[in-house]
Amino acid sequence: MPFHVPILAVIGHKHSGKTTVVENLVSELTKMGFNVASAKHISKKGFIFDAEGKDTWRHSAAGANPVIAVSNRETIIKTRNGDATVTLEKLTKVSEENGAHVLILEGFSHIALKDKKVGKIICLRNKDEYDEYTKKAEGEILAYCSIQPFEEKILDIKESLSVIMKKVIAFIEKTRRIMEIYKQLAGLDCRKCGKDSCWDLAEAIFREESKLDDCFLLRAKSKLKATLKVGGSEVPIQPFVAEIIQKTNSKNDFRPCFSIKRS
Repeated sequence: MPFHVPILAVIGHKHSGKTTVVENLVSELTKMGFNVASAKHISKKGFIFDAEGKDTWRHSAAGANPVIAVSNRETIIKTRNGDATVTLEKLTKVSEENGAHVLILEGFSHIALKDKKVGKIICLRNKDEYDEYTKKAEGEILAYCSIQPFEEKILDIKESLSVIMKKVIAFIEKTRRIMEIYKQLAGLDCRKCGKDSCWDLAEAIFREESKLDDCFLLRAKSKLKATLKVGGSEVPIQPFVAEIIQKTNSKNDFRPCFSIKRS
């Protein structure tokens, strides 16, 4: 499922420089006018943000979920289950609801490393880790970097910020354009265009290897005799379904929870 905002994941083992990279990315993107959301995965087992005995801890211990703490400076929402229930879709939804233009992850390799829609910056400590990540990572790797580079192709985290930023900006701009194209497609992943998903077709259109007209449902839309709207928004439907709707009894005794428009 496509995300609502571009996602960048800074991935690596402990003490590889991830936080330094995230800090620099957030600072530079903010200076450029981006609203940046960030999320950090904490791998320490049993870690909690609250302190036992505090009021919010007592709320949670009593069974409240979520617990929302509000001060004059911050709002903190605490939910249960931790990373067992966190998905990239949930993280991007929260980010978008708070006005973010981009989401930067620190860690989360278990959900980001193999997602081809996520841009990755991989922090390394040695060549063994480079070999490890080149085998595991999928999708676009913007940079391999290290606090102490051990090969020419590995960027220096502190000295190569401008190089990394150029790659990051290019990725954000590209992803935004693909998202715009995706919104024009049916979003049903019917595969009749020959791609595995509508996102794959959007990427191919961006690369000028395909065109919007390759979407079967967009081509068929002009021939449909009915459209389906739910909550005021048009829902893409297959031609066969459109014909069923069109032939539905037009008497007013049929009142569905969605609206039907016949052409």
